[in-house]
Amino acid sequence: MGWRDTAETLLEALIPDDIEANESPEQILARVEATTQPDVGDAEAFSGAELRKAVLALKRGKYPGLDRIEAEAAKGQRVADSVVEWCQKQKLQLSAEKIEMLLVKGSLVRERPPVINVYGKSIRMKDSIRYLGIHLDAKLRIDTHVENVTSGCGVMFNSLARVAKSNWGLGHKAMSTLYKGLFVPITTYAAAGWADLLEESHRRKLPSVQRHALLRVTKAYRTVSTDAIPVIAGVLPIDLAITERALQYKIRRSINFEFEGLAFQEDEAATGSRTRSLLRARLREAILRTWQRRWSSSSKGRTTFEFFDDVQTRLRSNWVRLDAYVVQFLSGHRNFRAKLRAFNSRK
Repeated sequence: MGWRDTAETLLEALIPDDIEANESPEQILARVEATTQPDVGDAEAFSGAELRKAVLALKRGKYPGLDRIEAEAAKGQRVADSVVEWCQKQKLQLSAEKIEMLLVKGSLVRERPPVINVYGKSIRMKDSIRYLGIHLDAKLRIDTHVENVTSGCGVMFNSLARVAKSNWGLGHKAMSTLYKGLFVPITTYAAAGWADLLEESHRRKLPSVQRHALLRVTKAYRTVSTDAIPVIAGVLPIDLAITERALQYKIRRSINFEFEGLAFQEDEAATGSRTRSLLRARLREAILRTWQRRWSSSSKGRTTFEFFDDVQTRLRSNWVRLDAYVVQFLSGHRNFRAKLRAFNSRK
């Protein structure tokens, strides 16, 4: 039932036999407000102004009716009963206090959730739940998951910064090991389950957090751009690392996908591990092409681009030994006259 239908139904019930044919709900309420006086002897009486305010406060749109809520609740209750019955057959006991409910799709709203009981206790409605390490929000969004991952990694590398200064403490090799062993596994964990849900806002936030981590690893100046820092460090941009991890899983599980001109069909993996290895190599090439296209078209980090215009060349350059001074040279960000002039700090 829409907003106007709701308003007309309320008006017909509250003000019967007093509605002109061509009047809108707003016109009726305005007329009633001007002609109706509240009965001060009746504490529960409504004035025309109060009635008008209440009806016009209704949100425009559709609300699930009682029949819809009851139907969804009945369906959910049948599923819950089936789960409980299966657990009993397996001699398992569910913890009713730990069971949570999340609205995934449909027109139901959190303010009017269906009532589903397990062992006589109503399941709690949540805005976000954690399942196998992944936080899922209502409507299957991953805002909470991205926020938790990025904030956790940020705190971790900010703590490491205390023992990894530019001229003393943990060196680049140790910090690089921590980055590959902590940051990458945390951010790409179970990527196959949520990579397809990434939105543009997430794709902006994840590289920003990677940049802060790589600043600690490379000991670069904070003015080094997000585009340049992965090239200097010789690591994939984190959003591409997440995509690669997710697509590697699809290759392993023979799930169809398309990415940057690379199309994978289920029957391609039928010949065994050799074909899968070839597909993973082709996927890596597609990932690097995407990174190269970004790097070539970016307006940031052009000093670094003069040294490493090809990202594959940088990844193969194992001879590069990074420290604070080498990074300053590759990035062009230091107490250089040209850089200070760009910041209007020196003439």
